[in-house]
Amino acid sequence: MTSSPAELFDRLAVEFVAAHPGLRRNTRGSLVTHGAVRAMTSRGRVVVRLTSERAEEVRASGEGAAYKGQPNRWVELAADLPHERVAALVAEACEL
Repeated sequence: MTSSPAELFDRLAVEFVAAHPGLRRNTRGSLVTHGAVRAMTSRGRVVVRLTSERAEEVRASGEGAAYKGQPNRWVELAADLPHERVAALVAEACEL
């Protein structure tokens, strides 16, 4: 059985927080490091904050789209993205 992007994010968040002392989850369940939200779920999708350049690369590759239609550092990841790739992009967003 495959899991939804939100379920995958929850599992990753638990693993990443346990392994990285500077990372925490806020009251909404988002991953926070250095006082800023770096990854979260929205409308059942995983959303990550990358550098502007990386965000453009991820969108251009088809792995994600502009979050809420705004071409900025936030990228909403494709729902069918392999779990390993989602994990890598969440880790990158959290600077792990």
